[in-house]
Amino acid sequence: FHVYLASALANLPEDIRDSFRLYLEELAKAIDKTGHLTYVPHRYTDPIKHADVDDVEIDKMEEEVVKNIPLVVAVFDYPSNGLGMEIAEAYVGKTPVIGLIKKDIRLSKRVSGKLRRMQNEGIKTEIYVYENQPEAIKKVSELVMKFESDMIKRIEKNKI
Repeated sequence: FHVYLASALANLPEDIRDSFRLYLEELAKAIDKTGHLTYVPHRYTDPIKHADVDDVEIDKMEEEVVKNIPLVVAVFDYPSNGLGMEIAEAYVGKTPVIGLIKKDIRLSKRVSGKLRRMQNEGIKTEIYVYENQPEAIKKVSELVMKFESDMIKRIEKNKI
Protein backbone atom coordinates (compact mmCIF):
# COMPACT_ATOMS: atom_id res chain seq x y z
CA PHE A 1 0.00 0.00 0.00
CA HIS A 2 1.13 3.57 -0.69
CA VAL A 3 -1.74 5.64 0.77
CA TYR A 4 -3.46 5.27 4.14
CA LEU A 5 -7.04 6.61 4.08
CA ALA A 6 -7.73 7.82 7.62
CA SER A 7 -11.17 8.84 8.88
CA ALA A 8 -13.63 8.53 11.72
CA LEU A 9 -15.06 5.03 12.16
CA ALA A 10 -16.08 4.10 15.71
CA ASN A 11 -18.37 7.01 16.47
CA LEU A 12 -19.88 7.76 13.10
CA PRO A 13 -23.58 8.51 13.44
CA GLU A 14 -25.46 5.31 12.64
CA ASP A 15 -27.65 6.96 10.03
CA ILE A 16 -24.66 7.93 7.84
CA ARG A 17 -22.26 5.05 8.64
CA ASP A 18 -22.92 3.06 5.45
CA SER A 19 -22.97 6.07 3.13
CA PHE A 20 -19.75 7.38 4.68
CA ARG A 21 -18.04 4.02 4.11
CA LEU A 22 -19.17 4.17 0.47
CA TYR A 23 -17.68 7.67 0.23
CA LEU A 24 -14.38 6.32 1.59
CA GLU A 25 -14.48 3.51 -0.98
CA GLU A 26 -15.00 6.07 -3.77
CA LEU A 27 -12.04 8.09 -2.49
CA ALA A 28 -9.95 4.91 -2.44
CA LYS A 29 -10.92 4.08 -6.04
CA ALA A 30 -9.91 7.57 -7.15
CA ILE A 31 -6.57 7.23 -5.36
CA ASP A 32 -5.97 3.72 -6.72
CA LYS A 33 -6.39 5.09 -10.26
CA THR A 34 -3.20 7.13 -9.69
CA GLY A 35 -1.28 3.85 -9.40
CA HIS A 36 -0.94 4.11 -5.63
CA LEU A 37 -2.84 1.41 -3.74
CA THR A 38 -4.92 2.60 -0.81
CA TYR A 39 -5.13 1.02 2.63
CA VAL A 40 -8.68 1.56 3.88
CA PRO A 41 -8.88 0.66 7.61
CA HIS A 42 -12.59 -0.15 7.71
CA ARG A 43 -11.96 -3.07 5.36
CA TYR A 44 -9.78 -4.76 8.01
CA THR A 45 -10.42 -3.24 11.42
CA ASP A 46 -13.84 -1.61 11.41
CA PRO A 47 -14.84 -1.39 15.09
CA ILE A 48 -18.32 -2.73 14.34
CA LYS A 49 -17.76 -5.23 11.54
CA HIS A 50 -14.52 -6.52 13.10
CA ALA A 51 -15.41 -6.19 16.77
CA ASP A 52 -13.56 -9.44 17.53
CA VAL A 53 -10.17 -7.99 16.48
CA ASP A 54 -8.08 -7.14 19.56
CA ASP A 55 -7.62 -3.40 20.16
CA VAL A 56 -3.90 -3.77 21.00
CA GLU A 57 -3.32 -5.64 17.73
CA ILE A 58 -5.17 -2.94 15.80
CA ASP A 59 -3.11 -0.24 17.49
CA LYS A 60 0.21 -1.96 16.75
CA MET A 61 -0.68 -2.81 13.16
CA GLU A 62 -2.07 0.55 12.16
CA GLU A 63 0.69 2.48 13.96
CA GLU A 64 3.30 0.67 11.88
CA VAL A 65 1.35 1.19 8.68
CA VAL A 66 0.93 4.94 9.28
CA LYS A 67 4.56 5.51 10.30
CA ASN A 68 5.91 3.71 7.24
CA ILE A 69 3.39 4.40 4.48
CA PRO A 70 4.32 7.06 1.90
CA LEU A 71 1.18 9.19 2.36
CA VAL A 72 -1.85 9.65 4.63
CA VAL A 73 -5.09 11.05 3.23
CA ALA A 74 -7.20 12.09 6.21
CA VAL A 75 -10.92 12.84 6.01
CA PHE A 76 -11.72 15.27 8.83
CA ASP A 77 -15.50 15.43 8.42
CA TYR A 78 -16.32 13.82 11.80
CA PRO A 79 -14.47 13.99 15.13
CA SER A 80 -12.44 10.88 15.87
CA ASN A 81 -9.99 9.77 18.55
CA GLY A 82 -8.43 7.27 16.16
CA LEU A 83 -7.96 9.85 13.42
CA GLY A 84 -6.17 12.11 15.89
CA MET A 85 -3.89 9.19 16.79
CA GLU A 86 -3.17 8.57 13.11
CA ILE A 87 -2.15 12.21 12.59
CA ALA A 88 0.16 11.98 15.63
CA GLU A 89 1.66 8.77 14.20
CA ALA A 90 2.14 10.47 10.83
CA TYR A 91 4.04 13.23 12.66
CA VAL A 92 6.29 10.70 14.42
CA GLY A 93 6.90 8.84 11.16
CA LYS A 94 7.38 12.08 9.20
CA THR A 95 4.61 10.87 6.90
CA PRO A 96 3.09 13.51 4.56
CA VAL A 97 -0.62 14.21 5.06
CA ILE A 98 -3.38 15.42 2.77
CA GLY A 99 -6.42 16.50 4.74
CA LEU A 100 -9.90 16.66 3.27
CA ILE A 101 -12.51 18.61 5.19
CA LYS A 102 -16.00 19.63 4.26
CA LYS A 103 -16.72 23.35 4.26
CA ASP A 104 -18.21 24.55 7.56
CA ILE A 105 -16.52 21.77 9.59
CA ARG A 106 -14.11 23.08 12.20
CA LEU A 107 -10.83 21.21 12.52
CA SER A 108 -9.57 20.59 16.05
CA LYS A 109 -6.79 22.97 17.14
CA ARG A 110 -4.72 19.95 18.16
CA VAL A 111 -4.92 18.52 14.66
CA SER A 112 -4.39 21.83 12.84
CA GLY A 113 -1.50 22.59 15.20
CA LYS A 114 0.09 19.19 14.55
CA LEU A 115 -0.23 19.69 10.79
CA ARG A 116 1.37 23.16 11.06
CA ARG A 117 4.20 21.71 13.15
CA MET A 118 4.71 19.09 10.45
CA GLN A 119 4.95 21.82 7.80
CA ASN A 120 7.35 23.82 9.97
CA GLU A 121 9.55 20.72 10.25
CA GLY A 122 9.58 20.11 6.49
CA ILE A 123 6.92 17.38 6.38
CA LYS A 124 4.59 18.08 3.47
CA THR A 125 0.92 18.61 4.37
CA GLU A 126 -2.05 20.15 2.64
CA ILE A 127 -5.67 20.73 3.63
CA TYR A 128 -8.32 20.81 0.94
CA VAL A 129 -11.72 22.26 1.87
CA TYR A 130 -14.54 20.93 -0.28
CA GLU A 131 -18.22 21.67 -0.82
CA ASN A 132 -19.50 18.13 -1.38
CA GLN A 133 -18.29 14.54 -1.58
CA PRO A 134 -18.26 14.29 -5.40
CA GLU A 135 -15.92 17.31 -5.46
CA ALA A 136 -13.55 15.64 -2.97
CA ILE A 137 -13.60 12.37 -4.91
CA LYS A 138 -12.74 14.24 -8.11
CA LYS A 139 -9.96 16.29 -6.45
CA VAL A 140 -8.22 13.61 -4.35
CA SER A 141 -6.27 12.03 -7.23
CA GLU A 142 -4.88 15.43 -8.23
CA LEU A 143 -3.82 16.06 -4.63
CA VAL A 144 -2.14 12.64 -4.38
CA MET A 145 -0.21 13.31 -7.59
CA LYS A 146 1.09 16.60 -6.12
CA PHE A 147 2.70 14.46 -3.39
CA GLU A 148 4.06 11.79 -5.73
CA SER A 149 7.73 12.84 -5.65
CA ASP A 150 7.63 12.84 -1.83
CA MET A 151 5.95 9.44 -1.89
CA ILE A 152 8.60 7.98 -4.19
CA LYS A 153 11.35 9.19 -1.83
CA ARG A 154 9.62 7.49 1.10
CA ILE A 155 9.09 4.28 -0.89
CA GLU A 156 12.78 4.15 -1.78
CA LYS A 157 13.90 5.09 1.75
CA ASN A 158 11.58 2.60 3.50
CA LYS A 159 11.86 -0.05 0.78
CA ILE A 160 8.07 -0.28 0.61
